[in-house]
Amino acid sequence: MPLELTRIRVQKIWIPVDHRPSLPRSCGPKLTSSPTVIVMVGLPARGKTYISKKLTRYLNWIGVPTKAFNVGEYRSEAVKHYSSYNFFCPDNQEATRVRKQCALAALGDVKIVATNIREVKISSPDYKDCNSAEAMEDFVKRIHCYEASYQPLDPDKCDRDLSLIKVIDVGRRLVVNRVQDHIQRRTV
Repeated sequence: MPLELTRIRVQKIWIPVDHRPSLPRSCGPKLTSSPTVIVMVGLPARGKTYISKKLTRYLNWIGVPTKAFNVGEYRSEAVKHYSSYNFFCPDNQEATRVRKQCALAALGDVKIVATNIREVKISSPDYKDCNSAEAMEDFVKRIHCYEASYQPLDPDKCDRDLSLIKVIDVGRRLVVNRVQDHIQRRTV
């Protein structure tokens, strides 16, 4: 049986507004312009599109610019009609290829990695003598070189004895393994 990580829950304490102690300005909510991607996954007809539309409307209403990317819409555009459920069978290789292309197209439109490269990486000293298009192309090729030999840490299998904090998708998810001292806890 695999070893499960225990999670220390953060206790939230709600203080009435009129009894709230005055706090320094740095203690308020931290709002950033970091891109956020919310992915809805599940079987068909379970409310993913409905919830996505409601959430998009709400986030836009509170001032967070939001856009929904529906892979089904990409598929409908790529394949004007399909004759039956066979289009969705996992052993239909041509349909699987089309569905995968549609998912990648939707993901490409989200552009988190591209935005990060454009805004941060191409301004690094490595690219001081390049124009932004050349720098962008070179950095994407650099990523592909790394991907060829990259092996992520896996605390569930071979790396279970290591102390590690695995940050997934710019903090979307954290995997914490064998945190052992004060500094490691503070880092988490």
